[in-house]
Amino acid sequence: AKNFRSQTKKAQDAGVRAMGGYLPYLPTTADGKTGAFIASPERDTVLAMLEELGMAILHNDVDGAYEYFTDADFTAGTLPFQDILSNGDPPVPYYVDFWLYDDRVTLDFVSDEFKAEW
Repeated sequence: AKNFRSQTKKAQDAGVRAMGGYLPYLPTTADGKTGAFIASPERDTVLAMLEELGMAILHNDVDGAYEYFTDADFTAGTLPFQDILSNGDPPVPYYVDFWLYDDRVTLDFVSDEFKAEW
């Protein structure tokens, strides 16, 4: 834990911003949008543990367990690869340098296809 705290402090001091999410969800659209569910440490036990150990993690801007980035019927994603804004009112920017992706989407997140699309 001591080494983890030391490394995450260095990352924070360097300005690295991390955020947790389940992404990609659904195929990426032609304009670079994908579906996503953005988590927050106060609602996700793994993110809470990382934060309690000293990692700075961005929190989402909604009251639910996840902030959804899909259309109403979950058939298309709405999260752009750049200029990411919350769904709050007013929207706030999410300046993310490092995604803490859900392990259930590891193969999708690290794929060459998603890398090229995003």
